[in-house]
Amino acid sequence: MKNIEALRNKREDIMNPGIKDESGLNDFQKRPNEVQITIPKVGIERFRIPLNFEHADGSVMTHDSEASMFVYLEAHKTGANMSRFCKILQAEGAEQIVNNNFYKTILRKYRTDLRDYEDSHLFLRHTSN
Repeated sequence: MKNIEALRNKREDIMNPGIKDESGLNDFQKRPNEVQITIPKVGIERFRIPLNFEHADGSVMTHDSEASMFVYLEAHKTGANMSRFCKILQAEGAEQIVNNNFYKTILRKYRTDLRDYEDSHLFLRHTSN
């Protein structure tokens, strides 16, 4: 019962953290983390996206793909903005052919653009029609 009352008393602090992103919206991921729990794998699974692949004959074709994207969430972090995973993948996927450099670019951006995560993972697979 005490925990419920404590949460009620913190409602205003939770709903209005006082930390805004560049667009002026509340940025809950930048709140101090009071729980201090490490989560080894936070992200999105099976996000469908068209991506360009180069075939053995040199032709480039777009394939319907599924992407699973994860970062390692350290105890002092409060979360990851899931929409940014997709935004980075969509931006790079529109510009690049999927190859080793594509993976390196995406993973680097996940580690830096998503608030300095030390470890990141990207898995891609072609879906069957």
